[in-house]
Amino acid sequence: MGKFVSNLCAVLATSVLCFAVPAIDAGEGSAPLRLSDAVKEALEKNPELHALRERVRVMTAKAKQAPYLEDPEIAIQAEGVPISNPTNLSRADGNMIGIRQKLPFFGKLGLKEKIAQQEVKVMEQELRAKERELISMVKMAYADLFMAERSIEILREQMEIMRGIIRATEVRYQVGKVTQQDVFKALLEQSEIMNQLIMSEEERRATEVKLNTIMYRPPQTPIQVPADLTTPDSIPGVYGLQELALANRPEL
Repeated sequence: MGKFVSNLCAVLATSVLCFAVPAIDAGEGSAPLRLSDAVKEALEKNPELHALRERVRVMTAKAKQAPYLEDPEIAIQAEGVPISNPTNLSRADGNMIGIRQKLPFFGKLGLKEKIAQQEVKVMEQELRAKERELISMVKMAYADLFMAERSIEILREQMEIMRGIIRATEVRYQVGKVTQQDVFKALLEQSEIMNQLIMSEEERRATEVKLNTIMYRPPQTPIQVPADLTTPDSIPGVYGLQELALANRPEL
């Protein structure tokens, strides 16, 4: 029976080595991607933001022209022009050249300016809201990637510890210090850790693809995040968070 257990341990250990997911190339040799750089890249490459910024630029230019009169028009009037040669104004009986200028009702230009400025503000708020939404998406994906990497590190350490435990348990079983059930229990725990590791690796891949997509990078671009994240010294209370939310979302 001891030989059977030894063979079983060897087979299961080999299975773990074969099926355990290898470490993902997270851009080794390249500098870790900082959160601030990820946010900057996403804001620079997002096509929706490009379109909104262009709309703000155009509407701002129109708003600056709103308080001014429209360009005057030059009018040319000719009488008695021969039908056979309508473009020959020199043969007309009389020519008149004048300038026309549209004059709006009193106060209309001021109202037009206010409306244009308000439209610019609305568009700017829409732009800021889109930027905040994108920043939030980047931060969440970045945090998920960081947590996935730390989880993988912990699980790999646990795998190494379990391999040592299994070797020790097998030796103790051979000398009658533990039962066969203890050996199987250790192998089962190792198998569970392996399954968690596989799922964590898959989760990391999916999160990496998500972050690359948000930053408009090729989906399979390797990303390496720092080993530690900088956390704020303090977190505002409920009222502080409400004030912060209102300051960042004036439309609320």
